[in-house]
Amino acid sequence: MNEARIGSCNMYRNVLHVPAGSVCCPRSLQEWQLRLTYLMLETLGALRSTDMFNIVIDYPESAPALQDLAMCLQHTNMAGQFAATFKAALQQRLLHAGAATADIIHTYVSTIRAMKQLDTSGLLLDVVSEPIRAYLRSRADTIRCIVSMLTEDPTDATNGASGSSLLEELQEQQQQQGL
Repeated sequence: MNEARIGSCNMYRNVLHVPAGSVCCPRSLQEWQLRLTYLMLETLGALRSTDMFNIVIDYPESAPALQDLAMCLQHTNMAGQFAATFKAALQQRLLHAGAATADIIHTYVSTIRAMKQLDTSGLLLDVVSEPIRAYLRSRADTIRCIVSMLTEDPTDATNGASGSSLLEELQEQQQQQGL
């Protein structure tokens, strides 16, 4: 057993450039492993945070990326950085006069669904979605668009994303709460 440990230490000495005279103990290897794991999670979290807008747009197909990000946020202190990065992406790519209200609403619904998977407490959702809510309140056609999305014909293929799914989801939630 000790020979395997010594062989393992020699391998890590070569990789980590540990001087040959120093003692290589399992504790220092564990510390390095924890540091490297944290660095990997922090790097992956930063990468996923910058891609969060695309992850939301592609949801639910992007669920594995959300699971990666959830793990990163759980094990690092990146929640504030994540929120700031995602809010900036929303401001730049969605919350401007050129975006259609229906697209903003669909993105808002996808954001809610994705953030529920990412953070079950809802704290990140509140922080991230406030600019979307404020922007939708400032648009004159928001209520009309929401009503049309809820009442449109599900067989209407001209609008791509069906508003009936929103109505069906609301009805399912009411039935589940009633049970």
